[in-house]
Order: sequence, then structure tokens, then C-alpha cells
Amino acid sequence: MKFYVYYNDDFEDMGGVGIEIFGTEEEVCRFIEERMKEGYNEKTIKDYLVIEGNEKDIITVKEIEKIKLA
Repeated sequence: MKFYVYYNDDFEDMGGVGIEIFGTEEEVCRFIEERMKEGYNEKTIKDYLVIEGNEKDIITVKEIEKIKLA
């Protein structure tokens, strides 16, 4: 199980929008705490979204697009 943190706590061109992947809850909390301390903007907990889940592989599947009777 991994933790994904989506953050939107500053302007995009200043690195304030993105997603990071962590292995533990402690790493997630430390990341958010550090981001909230840095910078000039007032950051709130609402600037962060934590998602717990597993990565899934994406595969291609060949499908028939159209059939016709001969």
C-alpha cells in the first residue's frame, strides 16, 4: 500500500502543484508539515489531499472496432 499526496499550495510555476508518493503515514505527515512551514503563502490543510492505494499497471487490449457480414 502506498500513500499519494496531491498538493496545491502555491502557484504551479513555482512548484506548488503536484503529487508525491510515500510508503508510510509518517512520511506523509512530515512532507505536509514541511511544505506548510515553507514559503510566503498561508497554507492550510485543505491544500493537501492524501490518497491511500495501490498502483495499477496499464495494458493495451486489441479490440474489434467494427464487423460486417460478407
